Amino acid sequence: MIINKKRNLFIYSLIFFLFSCQQTEKEPSLLEIKLKFKNLILIDAPGKSCTLQISDPAAESDLGALKGLLGGITLNWSGDQEYEVLYVRFKLLSGSLSNNQEIMTVSGTELGFMLKGSPGRVKIPGGSLSNPTVLSSPTSCNIEIGGIGVKNKASSAYGQGVVTVYGATIRDGQPFPVQTQANFTFQYDGVQ
Repeated sequence: MIINKKRNLFIYSLIFFLFSCQQTEKEPSLLEIKLKFKNLILIDAPGKSCTLQISDPAAESDLGALKGLLGGITLNWSGDQEYEVLYVRFKLLSGSLSNNQEIMTVSGTELGFMLKGSPGRVKIPGGSLSNPTVLSSPTSCNIEIGGIGVKNKASSAYGQGVVTVYGATIRDGQPFPVQTQANFTFQYDGVQ
């Protein structure tokens, strides 16, 4: 009797697993990200956040060395409701990095300066698949990623990175999370 129950449990579990793994039709991506530069060159110098580049260009740097210049980000939103960007995460992966990875999250005031050139929430009006709403980071800010640690500054390093944009829209009267990402590579030639 116990064997039959176990066998039935196994069969039900297998059926559930097979149905849950069925590929469903994927809806088109409503959010697209484009990067100005897809290859970051890391240099041993401090950098400046977009907040500082725009509000006080003459100020000292506020990002530690090593830094990489990402340039700009463009977001294309095709959803019919407003989309709000909540944060952007930059992740670098390499065995040459201090912790094998670096993760930097941008939110709040810096997010506003980075994506629209001023503080405040970042909202993109609704668009459509045939006519998406475009938001491009301001030309007054070259997006820099700073404070990147490597295991040995005298040696070269290279790896992969990803920029992920997290946000939300409204679907069926409820908040609905939407995210997208873009990949890039990075390299560091070491201190010569």
